[in-house]
Amino acid sequence: MFVTYQAEIQSANILRASAHTNGPQGGDSGHGCQTIIGITDEGGTDMECDWNAEKKSLTITLGGDSELETIIEAFEFIAKSLRAQSINRPKNATKNVFALKDLEACAAKA
Repeated sequence: MFVTYQAEIQSANILRASAHTNGPQGGDSGHGCQTIIGITDEGGTDMECDWNAEKKSLTITLGGDSELETIIEAFEFIAKSLRAQSINRPKNATKNVFALKDLEACAAKA
């Protein structure tokens, strides 16, 4: 069972950030590592996303000071979550469950 960490970030707008990884797995995606991040508008967010399949490029455009603040917090949460999930994980681990206290302890070390 893998855990996806989520956080709700509130200001004048509300974003939900999520992050999950089962890495490291010892190499590229052929070795089984998968990392998933998500950013969801939960209310009042001026946000547009554009996926260019040909260039494999994602552009996220936000409007407003509140959106700037919440996206910074969202990216910081995502980075800390991924670091915490991958610190000291044995390569090729098939299961790993972290409690919130583990996330906070690992993030503090990062």
